Amino acid sequence: MLVLDSFRGHLNEDVKKKLQRGQTHMVVIPRGVTSILQLLDDSINKPFKELLRFYGEWMAEGNHRYMPGGKISGHPWKPCARGSCELGIATHLT
Repeated sequence: MLVLDSFRGHLNEDVKKKLQRGQTHMVVIPRGVTSILQLLDDSINKPFKELLRFYGEWMAEGNHRYMPGGKISGHPWKPCARGSCELGIATHLT
């Protein structure tokens, strides 16, 4: 059994046929109940995606300090300020 949300890409005929060939039953979570049925989306995936977005924006700015070996120093990455302390991620990475 494979549980999927109702994203259109999951529901196309090619996906359905491949799952049938692999003897896998597809179960689709109805639109609007993902946050109820997929607790990881709210508790882990959402904060993690926020951190990645924040880090990507910071990297794209390009205004970085570098250590003598060429590594970027002084990440302004403070997950607790963005509400993600519950993930156990360090509050300041340097």
